[in-house]
Amino acid sequence: MSARNIASKLKKTTPVRIIVFLIFLIYAILLLVPYIFAFYVSLKTRTEYNSTLILAPPQSFNLSNYIEAWTALASEESGTSVPMMLLNSLWYAGGVAFFSVLFSSMGAYVVAKYEFRGKGFVYAFAIVTMMVPVMGTLPSQLRYVRAIGSLNSPLYMITMCQLLGTIFIVMHSAFKSISWEYAEAAFIDGAGQFIVFFGIMLPQSVSVLVAMFLTNFIWLWADSETPLIFFDELPPVALGLYQYKQIVDSNDPYASVPTFYAGLILCMIPSLVLFSVFQKTLMDIQMGGGLKG
Repeated sequence: MSARNIASKLKKTTPVRIIVFLIFLIYAILLLVPYIFAFYVSLKTRTEYNSTLILAPPQSFNLSNYIEAWTALASEESGTSVPMMLLNSLWYAGGVAFFSVLFSSMGAYVVAKYEFRGKGFVYAFAIVTMMVPVMGTLPSQLRYVRAIGSLNSPLYMITMCQLLGTIFIVMHSAFKSISWEYAEAAFIDGAGQFIVFFGIMLPQSVSVLVAMFLTNFIWLWADSETPLIFFDELPPVALGLYQYKQIVDSNDPYASVPTFYAGLILCMIPSLVLFSVFQKTLMDIQMGGGLKG
């Protein structure tokens, strides 16, 4: 870098920018503290954690807790192993996120690009559903899932996926920013509605689709409350961690906090990998003028 470029950058540096930078730096460090603490504790033995100060460094780089977590998180009540928990997490987080994005995109496309009576009501209803507390709809959801026979079944990922909500609103804005001339040209060439939607409209909003899928996947991967209520016989990893934490809190001599934190770190790996691979897509969503709709 030349001296002229350095000088120009120094001129642009103002006290306000320095203060803002320091604030965001401190905020970023605070976000990392829980993850560092979890990894720090996961390296301790059970004896070290119980007999030394919590901030005392581990005596050695101990990875036995990660090996122990692989078997300790298995659910004795349902007889589910950790590999099966991982599979349950995949169909739950991946399936619900995929079908939520797919179905919400279909509805958002119709509302954004077609004129029909009640169009404004559908959009307003989607906004209202986002204001309703989740706990307020839980009893009705439970009765519905029992009635259709998807309780403790992978069918839950289809019956309870999101249709009108955040994904719908975001995809509606994305489709509003796409010119309808692309579809008109395809219709002239003989394309049908299926080709226009899946071959033209969806590919132009792929960055938003990926962002919505990953956001929901990461949130669902760490969810333990929903599996506990709707499919506790098919526990995912997050539910296994929750159940193990209950054993730790009961002072069971065969359970330890370091093992729990080791399992927590293992549970975070898929989310961290996905975020690292697609972080540019998550940060660089370009929806143009779509928010004007």
